Formats: sequence, structure tokens, C-alpha cells
Amino acid sequence: MSSVAEIKELFNACRQAWDRGAKTVLALVTAVEGSAYRRPGAKMLLTSDGQMLGMISGGCLEGDLYGHAEQVAAERGPIQLHYDLNQDAAWGLGIGCQGRLDVLLLPLLEEDPFWRAFSQTTIHGEPMVWMQTIPDGARALLTADGTMFGDVLSPQALALAEAVLMHHSRPKVVDIGSQKFFLDVILPSPHLIISGANLDAVAVARLAASVGFEVSVLDPRPEFNQPTRIPMASHHLVMDPEDAAATLPRSSFWLIMNHHRHRDQESIVTAMSTAARWIGILGPRRRTASLLATLGLDFNDGPFVSPVGLDLGAETAEEVALSVVAQLLSAERGRNSAPLHGHPRIHS
Repeated sequence: MSSVAEIKELFNACRQAWDRGAKTVLALVTAVEGSAYRRPGAKMLLTSDGQMLGMISGGCLEGDLYGHAEQVAAERGPIQLHYDLNQDAAWGLGIGCQGRLDVLLLPLLEEDPFWRAFSQTTIHGEPMVWMQTIPDGARALLTADGTMFGDVLSPQALALAEAVLMHHSRPKVVDIGSQKFFLDVILPSPHLIISGANLDAVAVARLAASVGFEVSVLDPRPEFNQPTRIPMASHHLVMDPEDAAATLPRSSFWLIMNHHRHRDQESIVTAMSTAARWIGILGPRRRTASLLATLGLDFNDGPFVSPVGLDLGAETAEEVALSVVAQLLSAERGRNSAPLHGHPRIHS
């Protein structure tokens, strides 16, 4: 799955390239077998003036991709590439990643109404599914409210797109009649609400935003909770937690780090009222137990995480942020934060 934030960033860079007079090509991983750096749905933008946004591999394929992208930009038509990384001498680089992947290169033409509609649709931040025939042909974008852009799909293809969007399925290639379709669900970025705007919250907000979270900072102190101090946050809620409940999105991730007992308790109550998916509480577990007990709660009454963060031996604000955001990302992806050492595959 892709995030709306990722697509917005991609199309922002695309529009900037168009403004410079550069041609743009989208590299899209459509299938992976075995071990590879990225999974299906990974995207990368390549421009004719030498810029790249995103990664398809760890850097070993990008040079080869750029050569093919020049061809796509010149001929204004897509091509499908197949890489077999089992070859130790692949392209003379000795990659040997023991995987295979298919990459679709699509020209993003400024005059193409489909790409303009795609770019505009992401502004609203709603769930959508993109269907793309491989290597070319029909393509369509279906939003959660039933709006469709692009080509008219067959009833079978439309039903499949609706089902994929409903179940938030992973990107995949499917056969529909004689055609192969790539389907990619694009979802709103996960929302992180940081309650507290102290120095350690600045580091968390910066790192969380960099890995794709939409960050809101909740703190009633205007001298702390302001864009000039925490510019990576999308929203600054300068109010007490209990006053913010009606304006906050539901099913968000919460990190409570006010260093203030009363505001921490208010934050817990507010997070619970918004059906939070995950509530991390900074500080020792004994302190969190005391906060909950005062509210008539215990650890079984909500998705509480305490102490929050992975055991990295963190001490500085940046190290604590790394510890917390790593655990947060693991929770959002449904992983268990265990080391990869000894696993036969990086992804499952």
C-alpha cells in the first residue's frame, strides 16, 4: 500500500520538474519474488534533468533504471523490466540479492488528464485504488466515495477494485481476461498525535514525519507549540487535551509526553474518547500505572504502551525519538519489533 503523503510528494516533485521543462518517468515495482529491497507498490520518480525521488533498490538498480527511463521519456510510452537478482554478476555489479522483481516505467506526461486528475485527487487525502494495465492500456483511479477517473473498467475489474479498496489489500498483479492489472491501494497517512511540545517532542515529530506519519502536536502553551519550533508537524493544537477531543481524528496513534501529570491524565482520557489505536506513554511503568489508577483504569482497559519505545539504551532526545518511532512504525505495520537476524526473508 502507498500513502497519500508519498503520492503528494511524488506529484509535487513531478509538477516542479514540468515547470523546469523536464520530462518525468514513474518507476513502479509491480511484482517481487524472493528477496528484494522494496516490495510491490514501491515508487520512484526520475526526471530528464537527472533528479530522482524515492528508491526501488538500495541503489544498485537506479543507474540501469535511469537509462531505460530516458528511453521511456523520449518515446512517451511505458516499458516493463524484469530483474533477476539471483545472478551474482548482474549488470557487472555482483548484486546477488537472490530475488526477482518487475518494474514498470510510465511516462508522466504533463498534458495527460489522467495524471493531472491523479495529482489533484490526492489533495483530499481520501482512500483510493489505482488500477493500471501492464504494460499499458486502461488505467483508472477509484476513490472511496465511488468517484472514478480514467478509463472505463469492465464490471469484473471494477468489482475487484472496489473489493481491494474495501479490504486495504496489498499491491498486486491480477489477471482479468487477457489483461494483467496492477492494483495499488493508496491510503491516508497514519496520524500521530503528540501530546506535549517539550524538546523531546520536537525530535519525535521530526522523525515520525520523515517516515510518513501525519503529525499533530497538542499542547496549550503557544510559546512551545508553534510552527517555527516544530515545523514538521502538520497541525498545532494550542489547547488543553479535553478541549481538543471533538476536533481530533479517530483511530490515531497517540504519544503522551507532557511531563505534567494532570495534562497526561487529560490526554489519556481524550485519547480513549477518540478510540485511539495505540497510546504510548513516556516514563516509567510505575508512573503510568499510577496515572491510570487515578482514572480508574489499568493496562487492560486500552491500547496502552508503557514504557514506550524499544530497548536501544537511548539517552538523548534524538535517541529516545528513534526508540519510540521505531516501535510506533512497527505497531502501525503490524510487526513485532523483533530483530531480523536469523530470518530467511526480510519481508513477509
